[in-house]
Amino acid sequence: AEHELTYHFTLVSAGAHLLDTAEFRRAMWLGLLCNNRVSPEMQKLRSQGVIIRYFYVDRDGVPVGKFEFDAGDYR
Repeated sequence: AEHELTYHFTLVSAGAHLLDTAEFRRAMWLGLLCNNRVSPEMQKLRSQGVIIRYFYVDRDGVPVGKFEFDAGDYR
């Protein structure tokens, strides 16, 4: 069976219409990837091959970005 962990975040002071969502995704991707790869707190999840998903919406619930990392991303 596949193991998954999903985070849902709301950007409470941002509206998607005011954001450069492509830039947001570029800016967030590397930080999330690095955290998932090296964080001691994430070690157990990495070793179990857990798929980690992040969903970001603006204050009105409009999607801003989504990210998914799996075992291949942890190497």
